Amino acid sequence: MVEKEKKYEDLTLEQLLEKLNKILTSLEDEDLPLEKAVELFSEGAKINKISQKKIDALQQRVKIIRDDLKGNYEQEDFLKTDDE
Repeated sequence: MVEKEKKYEDLTLEQLLEKLNKILTSLEDEDLPLEKAVELFSEGAKINKISQKKIDALQQRVKIIRDDLKGNYEQEDFLKTDDE
């Protein structure tokens, strides 16, 4: 599952939201077996967690830009992990 999470981290926020929408559509199917529903729910939770990290990083970048009244700012990549 770690490989799948890494794959999700490489996607854009828009791509992640699209995947979440597909999962939601599948979960709304009344004929979905319970085991498959739990699997999809778990996958959606992982995608949601990664999406929230990306949103938080984007909000932080906007705050840095906004807080710099002089217009001189250094853009940092807040999406990088300690492993990189």
